[in-house]
Amino acid sequence: TQSTWGIFSKLTSDERFPARPLASPFCVSTCYVCICIWVCCVSTTPQKRLDVILAVEDSESWHRQNLERNRNHYSFVGSMGSRVVSWVQEDFGARIYFNPFTMINNMEVKYGVTKHSHLLADLTKWDSLYTSGRMQKPVLTLKSNTEVAEASEANLSHALHCSLAVLPQKFTQDELFTTICSLSYLGDMRMSMFGLGEDPNKVKNIVNNNRDRFQALYRHTIQSCGVLQANCDLTSFEQDMSSSGRRLLVDGIPDAVKPRQQNLNTIELGKQVQHNISRLVNKSSWAQACKGIVSAGVMKSVVYTAHKISKAIRARV
Repeated sequence: TQSTWGIFSKLTSDERFPARPLASPFCVSTCYVCICIWVCCVSTTPQKRLDVILAVEDSESWHRQNLERNRNHYSFVGSMGSRVVSWVQEDFGARIYFNPFTMINNMEVKYGVTKHSHLLADLTKWDSLYTSGRMQKPVLTLKSNTEVAEASEANLSHALHCSLAVLPQKFTQDELFTTICSLSYLGDMRMSMFGLGEDPNKVKNIVNNNRDRFQALYRHTIQSCGVLQANCDLTSFEQDMSSSGRRLLVDGIPDAVKPRQQNLNTIELGKQVQHNISRLVNKSSWAQACKGIVSAGVMKSVVYTAHKISKAIRARV
C-alpha cells in the first residue's frame, strides 16, 4: 500500500517545503488522483498548511480504511461508520468530504475526498465549480490518470472562454489571470459574508505570487484558443469580437453557465456569464459550508470561521 504522505515527498523539491521525515497517515491504495493545493501560494508569508484533494473509486471502502487508521481525523460522523460518511460526501453539497485541521508531520493538512467520477463531472461539466474552480489555479498533481488529465484540460478551456466573455477586446496577462482566478469566487458566500469571510486581496495575491505558474498552466490552452491572439511572450492579448468569433467563444462555455439567450452583445454576454457562474458558486458554497459543520464538527467549524474572519480583518488594516 502506497502512502499519501509518501507521494507528498515530491513536495520536498519545492523550496517552500523543506525536506522532512515522512510518515504514513492514510493509505491511497484505491486513490486514483491526488491533487495538492498550495495554500501558502496566496500569501507572501510562509505557511505550513496544505489543501489536498483525493479522488477515489469507492468512497465507502476508502473511508472504512481511513477510519481504522485515523478516527481522530473525523467528527462525530465518523462514529456512524464509513457508509454514513460516504453518504454525506456523495449526496450533499459539492460531493466532497473534507477533514480539516489534520496535523501531519507538523504540517496542517486539510484533505478532501471525492469520487473519481464526480471529479470528472465537475471538471468537464462544472456541476458545482467547487473542485474544478480550485483546479483552475496552479496546483501540484501528485498522482493522476489520463481521464483526469483530459478533463483538467477541458476545465482550463472552460475557464479561459468564460473569462474572455467578461474581458474587453484588448487586455493584459494580469487582467486575464485575475479574471480566471476570480471566477470560482463569484457568488462565494465566504466573499460576501458581511465582507468578513475572505481576504479581499486573495485573488490578487494568488495571481501576483504565481504568475509564472499561471503562464505554464494556461500556455497550451491560450495557444490553442481559436478566438485569441497573443504576443510572443503572452503578456498582451486581443480577442476576435466578430459575430463568428463570439459564436465560437460561446461554444467553449460549459452548458451549466452558458447564456440561454441568443445574439447577446458583448456587455450582455459577459454579465450573463458572470451571473450564471455566481448562482452556481453561491449554491455550492452555501451547501458545502452547511455540510462542513457536520463533517468537520461544530468546534472546528467555529475555529475555521474565526480564522477566516481574522485574516480578512488583518487584510483590511
